[in-house]
Amino acid sequence: MNRALRRGAPVALALASALVLVGCSGSSEPSETTDAAAAECLDVPSGDASDSVTVDGEIGGEVTVELDGALAVEETERTVVQDGDGDVPTADASAIAVLSLFNGADGSPLAAGQQLPVPSEETQPYIEGIEKAVNCLPVGTRAVTVAAPADLWGDTGNEAIGVEAGATIVIVADVIEAPEPEALPEPGEWTENTPTIEFHDQATAPTLTLNGEPQADFLRYVVTEGDGEEVVQGDTVSVMYYGVDAATGEMFDNNYGSDPISFGTGDVVQGFGGGLVGMKVGSQFVVTMPPSLGYGEAGESSSDLAGKTLVFAIEIVDTTHAE
Repeated sequence: MNRALRRGAPVALALASALVLVGCSGSSEPSETTDAAAAECLDVPSGDASDSVTVDGEIGGEVTVELDGALAVEETERTVVQDGDGDVPTADASAIAVLSLFNGADGSPLAAGQQLPVPSEETQPYIEGIEKAVNCLPVGTRAVTVAAPADLWGDTGNEAIGVEAGATIVIVADVIEAPEPEALPEPGEWTENTPTIEFHDQATAPTLTLNGEPQADFLRYVVTEGDGEEVVQGDTVSVMYYGVDAATGEMFDNNYGSDPISFGTGDVVQGFGGGLVGMKVGSQFVVTMPPSLGYGEAGESSSDLAGKTLVFAIEIVDTTHAE
């Protein structure tokens, strides 16, 4: 999923899904390194490449990098550029790593502000280059990792986030305390000019027709009430989704034809996360959200969805409650 993310992370869930092990270009089986990463500290030495990167910007905020020429490495390097004075995150006291990715050839940005929990979950470890970038860094730390292609997407690259085959990637990781979750908005009932929709199966996108002008409010139109577990804020939810521009009806993203995607209710734009809460597994529904609950008004973010009212058709496949 790549277009239901938080406003501050322009590539978002395409990136988030690409950073977990199943997004890796090689085998889908965990390596011994990634299996152990959440429990053991990895040995990631610094080197000339990682030492040469200059980073500017506040911890946890927008950052830029300056490279001393094009970077290409065969072994991943990591340099701590600011020491943190907090604790090393653990499964019982997790933190957030704010990641910004840059092209190692010229320093051009690939993704900014992607937030990942650290340490990674044993059931969903990050690909090796990301584990090396965030592993065992105390809260308050900033580290620069120059990741070798073999530790990320190798000879295939990752088209979804603009990574070419064989590319070396610069990763700036800021480890910060996990913020208190913001209460998600609750949608109203969509009763006027409701959409015409037919859900099919996971291999086929739903048939969706919008009726009337785009809605100004945050609304939910329920097609099928599920009978499974109810989604609560903080859950990790597995969904199928189909997103369109409310003004044009044009589809901008969907994951039909592939596997369901999982994410936390707080890892996506507020309108998407809030639309899930209170619905049960097996539910099929449509939510419409104003720009304020999506990517903000025009000019508030770099996303091409800023200023747009968005509509998502959603099927909830599964949900896992936070421990």
